[in-house]
Amino acid sequence: MATNPKVAIAGVGEARGGRATGKTTVQLYAEAFLDLLADCPIDPASIDGVLTSSPDAEPHHMFSTWLTEYLGLRPRFTSAVQMGGATPHSNVALAAALVESGRCRAVMVADGDNRASKFSRQDKVQAMSSQVGHLSSIEPPHEFDGPYGPTAPALYGMMATRHMYEYGSTPEQFARIAVTFRAHGALNERAQLRKPVTVEDVLASPVIAWPLHRDECALISDWGSAILVTTPEYASTLRRDPVYLLGLGQAHQGYNPYQAPSITSFPIRESADEAFAAAGINRDEVDVLELYDSFTSTAMVTLENMGFCGAGEGGAFVEAGNIDLGGSMPTNTHGGLLSYNGGHGHFIVEATRQLRGECGERQVADAKIAVSQGTAALASSSITLVLGT
Repeated sequence: MATNPKVAIAGVGEARGGRATGKTTVQLYAEAFLDLLADCPIDPASIDGVLTSSPDAEPHHMFSTWLTEYLGLRPRFTSAVQMGGATPHSNVALAAALVESGRCRAVMVADGDNRASKFSRQDKVQAMSSQVGHLSSIEPPHEFDGPYGPTAPALYGMMATRHMYEYGSTPEQFARIAVTFRAHGALNERAQLRKPVTVEDVLASPVIAWPLHRDECALISDWGSAILVTTPEYASTLRRDPVYLLGLGQAHQGYNPYQAPSITSFPIRESADEAFAAAGINRDEVDVLELYDSFTSTAMVTLENMGFCGAGEGGAFVEAGNIDLGGSMPTNTHGGLLSYNGGHGHFIVEATRQLRGECGERQVADAKIAVSQGTAALASSSITLVLGT
């Protein structure tokens, strides 16, 4: 294991999101910021870096600058990044570089959107396209596929059907992932969906893009999250139990899913290999896994591509209870995108809280190493973070 980490997470915060809150995007960010300050007593004037996502519901061409003004911050470095579901992970990687280089000492990584409040029903349908780059457009780079109107659920449904064709996985096995993440969400008082479901319930929910059902698709939510990235030395002055960034890895193969050599094998594997090597750990040393679960098919191929089971073994791995609390690899302990809410930064927040032992009924016993993974563009981009105590 890495014995001399250069970067730490000193605090985390979240907005009270989920279903439509009626709040603006910057209000959700501000709520997460205040929650961060309650978790980590840093003087806001000491935050010299601010990295944000680029919200979809209320876009702004200089969002990070607008947010710093709203929060009363004067950072030395700020930027708004768009990397889809991997945006907060990308920003943690950038924050780590800023801290290690000495450019900044304390960087806030913030993520949020008010899609549930702002989007109409038609907006939400359009968002299913825009998640992978306005695929209903006929402008480049979608002049050939855009006229057919593919959406994110359709593409991830194709991923599931290809997995079923190649490996014999079943709809029941995909549904089992949704059942597990709902069970975890049921233990989280902040989760958007907390009512437990069965495999039969999932398969009885409306089909969105065969073989994916409603309960296998990410929630559309309001959310906000904030993470403070700093040096281990400064983190130790702010709290007694900072979490350390032990390793990170990135891998990218391009943007257009139709150019991908496979829709069941992705750069996820390369990003995980790089992160584990940097951390100096083996996969069996990981105590808790927080992975991007836009759909059950995403979670299935990510488990396989990260190397926690072999190609085509994800269905049996899930059915055996390995991703459950108490299993060999407890996964998405907060409920994930399928049950907690649609926010991307919460994977890192949950990993941090698990390592600090703060998760109550869903706490993984004696968690020392947590992995948080983010995916973008039909899994063609992947960023993996290894965190430890």
